[in-house]
Amino acid sequence: MSRNCSNIIFFVADGTMEAILHVLLHERFRSLNIIPEFTRYTRIITHPNHDPGLYENVELIRQLTQYSEDTCTLVMLDEQWDGSPGKEEIESKIRQDLAKINLANNEVIVISPSIDLWAWTGSRCFLKEINWDSGFEDLLEFLTLNGYEIGNFCEANDICFCPKPKQPKESLVFMLNRISRPLAREFFINIAKCASLQRCCIESFLRFKSTVQYWSRILSSINPTI
Repeated sequence: MSRNCSNIIFFVADGTMEAILHVLLHERFRSLNIIPEFTRYTRIITHPNHDPGLYENVELIRQLTQYSEDTCTLVMLDEQWDGSPGKEEIESKIRQDLAKINLANNEVIVISPSIDLWAWTGSRCFLKEINWDSGFEDLLEFLTLNGYEIGNFCEANDICFCPKPKQPKESLVFMLNRISRPLAREFFINIAKCASLQRCCIESFLRFKSTVQYWSRILSSINPTI
């Protein structure tokens, strides 16, 4: 199979994911440790039927990739949506569907429970966005007192600790309601622009990061001048 990634397509479930990836790839390429020219080879496409559309029908991906042996594809969607069969089944089915298409490389990232988890960085800019004057540990304690359970989202090793709310979207809505601010795309864009990427311990983000770094190395090897 070809190792050429001259055509990179990100298929995502919604506009929030699209906005986050756009900021990360265009503005945070140094933090991601990818080449500045990476976006020259990329497209980000939002599926019109969102998460269920990416899970149930691979035809859009089949058409847009045009069976190209030089295409690398990443499919990204949430685990949590109405009718979801769960993370393992979602990933397994999409991988099987992609295997039927002659692609150079593909990856499937199912974010558990949802992309909202990526916002919970604990960085100063995140705390500023939710207008929280104390530290991240105090914020998690405040959420616990208000009925939101905290979980460990680090899968790197047995001793890693990555505390985040188990209901990341509902917790964000709760915190933003305190300051009469809606949970909108702008909020995620602001976090993506300023949060530390080196300290992020979320498994789905680390997989995204390692995937684009791998594709970046391929681009560098086939285009030594970039």
